[in-house]
Parts: sequence; structure tokens; C-alpha cells
Amino acid sequence: MNIKKVVFLSVLALALSATAASAAVNIQEAGFTVNGNQTDTVRAGSNVRLGATLDVSAPDEVEYGEYKIMDENGILVQTTSCFAITPRLVNKNDVVVYHSVKLVNDLPDQPLDLELRTFGVGGLAQSDGCDEDNFNGSAPFNGRLFVERDSRSSDANDVVNNGSSSSDEEVDAPPAWFFNFSKAMESYQTAIMSILDKIADKLSKTETPACPPAYTGMNVNEVQGWLMNNGYAAGFNAIGVYSPTGFWGTVSSSAYATAMDACK
Repeated sequence: MNIKKVVFLSVLALALSATAASAAVNIQEAGFTVNGNQTDTVRAGSNVRLGATLDVSAPDEVEYGEYKIMDENGILVQTTSCFAITPRLVNKNDVVVYHSVKLVNDLPDQPLDLELRTFGVGGLAQSDGCDEDNFNGSAPFNGRLFVERDSRSSDANDVVNNGSSSSDEEVDAPPAWFFNFSKAMESYQTAIMSILDKIADKLSKTETPACPPAYTGMNVNEVQGWLMNNGYAAGFNAIGVYSPTGFWGTVSSSAYATAMDACK
């Protein structure tokens, strides 16, 4: 037997041995879901509900799982989290295991690759969490999860193990008219504030009032009319009784003198 044939048979034997050992925990490709769908696009920072269908046969058991979330180059984009699978899976087929993962907030737009890894110890013993010594199965799921910052999907569907389901309320993006209305209100507010600033600026300035017409004795009605129209009490006599124009007394003289002093 030549060397190439020996090497080929040795590699084949190792491959068959690995397949037989890993067959005790089978993670089904078709049984994997993202938020209840085969694929989903979500925002960075959102909660993603992952579901995996497992077949577990003796001697293996599945007690813990973890999801590796990687970019297309196989680089982890966030730390993995170990989660307990309760009750542990022993000699079970088509069992769906759900787990929610919160994506980090600063992920860029990109497709993400997922890998589910399972851990467990057969018999009465139990794995110490996701202990690599008790690793017993894994499956990659690529092209199933995508991140887009403008995606309307913000949270995962909350699917429970007994087959019933409920969903977290999704907050839809505001409609286009809302943004147009907001811009219009912003412009309106800016215009109002500009007008109020001008009014306040005008009120804050003390303007020198105009002087009354020069009193010659012949234009008593004109001068008294100006004084009354500009807030001077030329139309009232000394005892507070209103008098018509045409008589120039002490009240008119005092009002005229006050107006003249104010406009100097």
C-alpha cells in the first residue's frame, strides 16, 4: 500500500470518527430563525431573538449554549454570552431553543455571521457553564442577520418555547409629514422669536419725544390738542374737571412746560 493511500485512509477514518461523535448533537440548519424569520434586518443596539432546533441523542446532553456573532471576516463584533438551556436536553428531537441577544449600539451596516455552540455532560454531572472541555456541538448560520442603522425593526419577536408567541411593540419611524411639520414649526418659532426680539429691543430704547408746537396764544386749540393726544393733562383744570380747549390756564401752562422739558 502506498503512502498516499495510507494517508487518505487515515484522514477518512478521522473524518468518520468526528462525524459519529458530533452526530449526538445536531443543530438543524432549517430550524434556525432570527426574530421568527429565516432572515432579518435590524438596527444596531436592538434585541435579536434567535431560535435553533436541536436533536440530541445519547450519550450527549445539552445544558448550555452560546452565540458567537462575527463579521464576514470571522472577527467577533461583541463578546459572547453563555446561557442555560433549561431543562437540559437528553434524547430529544426537534426541540426549539430560544435566546435573545442585544447587539452593541455602534455596529456599522453589515451582514453578521452567527455560530451556535452547545455544551453539556452526559449523566448526572453538569457542565460548568460554557466550559470548552464540555463542548459538544456547533453550527454556523451565515447570511441570516443584517444590521442597517435606518431599519424600522428595533426589537425581536418574543417567541416562547411552547409554540405560542407574542411580539414586543415595534416603534415605527415617524412618517414624512411629521418631519415636514416639525420643520415648519421650527421656522415659525424662529420667525416669532425674531419679531419678539425686535419688539423688546424697541421697548428697551428710550426715544426723545417730539416737542409740542410753539405756543403763540393764537394756536391754543392746536397746542392743547397736541398735549392731550400725547398724554399731558392739558384738558383738565386745577380741580380735576375736564375743560374743552380754547382756555389757557395754569394746567395748560404746566403741561406745556413739562412737554417742553421732556423733549429737550
